[in-house]
Amino acid sequence: MSYQEYLAARDTVTTIGQPVITVILIVSLLLGAVSLYHMVMRDNRAYMLSAQLRKIVTLLLSLGFIIIAWFHLRIYQTIELVYPPELSNYMASTMGTSATSLRFAVPLWIETEKLYFWTLCLSIFLAVSNYRYDFIRTKITALFSSA
Repeated sequence: MSYQEYLAARDTVTTIGQPVITVILIVSLLLGAVSLYHMVMRDNRAYMLSAQLRKIVTLLLSLGFIIIAWFHLRIYQTIELVYPPELSNYMASTMGTSATSLRFAVPLWIETEKLYFWTLCLSIFLAVSNYRYDFIRTKITALFSSA
């Protein structure tokens, strides 16, 4: 594998990732506006719309994280750090093992990927807790309305 394959993977991530991030931004801004409207007007339709928008944002964030993970895998598969012969011979004489090359294993926990991951976790938490809240609220309403 070569550096050109890495560049191709980077171009693919840019081509796919930029529209995903743009849609996440637009839907998030819409979610913020609908949430503010719900807080001011106490409109139940706005609450239901915001719940749907939260699910959409969660799905888009999940898609973005899959793209990031795929890119990190491609970095590992395509970029190879080759040792110069002098260093390889030195390592063989001092450590008893010879290493000619290494691969980059870039973790998903670097810089902005860490923030992206925690945003995804928060989004999943909000989507799940909203589902549980709706379920509990309807069960309690059914309990008191039957009495």
